Amino acid sequence: MAVYRQIQVSFWQDPFVIGLTPEEKYFYVYLMSNSKTSQCGIYELPKRVIEFETGYHRETVDKLLHRFIEYGKILYHDPTQEIMLLNWLKHNSIKSPKVRMCVEKEINGIKNNDYKYRFASLCKDLGYPINSLSIDLGEEKEKEKEEEKEEEKEEEEEKASDSLSSSNSDFKDEITKMTKDYDIQQASIYSIDQIYAFHRVVENEVITAALKKASGKHVNYAINTLTNWVKEGKTKIIDINPPLKVGVAPARTQGGKPQIEVVKPTEEAPAVSQEELEEMIRFAEEMQSNTNNKRSVS
Repeated sequence: MAVYRQIQVSFWQDPFVIGLTPEEKYFYVYLMSNSKTSQCGIYELPKRVIEFETGYHRETVDKLLHRFIEYGKILYHDPTQEIMLLNWLKHNSIKSPKVRMCVEKEINGIKNNDYKYRFASLCKDLGYPINSLSIDLGEEKEKEKEEEKEEEKEEEEEKASDSLSSSNSDFKDEITKMTKDYDIQQASIYSIDQIYAFHRVVENEVITAALKKASGKHVNYAINTLTNWVKEGKTKIIDINPPLKVGVAPARTQGGKPQIEVVKPTEEAPAVSQEELEEMIRFAEEMQSNTNNKRSVS
């Protein structure tokens, strides 16, 4: 069945149309009557189709589309290649039941949700009885935004988790290497796992310090050192090796040797709460219990 698009004779006397160039008038009529037009005034119109049907080059097509967007007459969405004629509903009534059914079907096929939102708003402003459209005036849009944010958040958390997992795996390999470098005795896979488990409650540098201290000794020495440090609340490297006071001359003992005065952990280091400390102590006692059980079995 043939499809027709009507243009009112008053179109040519419209002040806006009178001010257009011949090229612009031709293009405007084309946008309202080309082979892709729809009853709702929103339709998919690839630029290559415009080139073919008008005979214009792509550069001219882009120029004219941009010009009519600036005039406030159309919208064009490149990702979906959809165009919206903003004044279409003013000159094309959709009050007829048959027309309304056709429009509802067309709207449900539109890909750009912003166009759906605009169309529903225009129908409301013009008093058109479009009640059965599956268009949400904002809630659906907000829901999509929330879902996008949630997906982005999950992706970021996944990346952070992967990064942390990779970092922790690297540190476990580093522990294995240090047990060899420091000639730590009886460093089995099980004992290395025990040492590595302390990274949950202490800084990696603290574990490194314990391994250095256990140089040439049995691996249990390193485990016991870490256990005692945790019980004492020494979970940061600054707790193990506190800095010297700046600008204070060393005090001297009766023997004349300098007595280096050190300070307590600086205020910059975040304090450990009583609850966190108790949790660390429980963890340390668990590690020590595992070590003792292993020793009794062997």
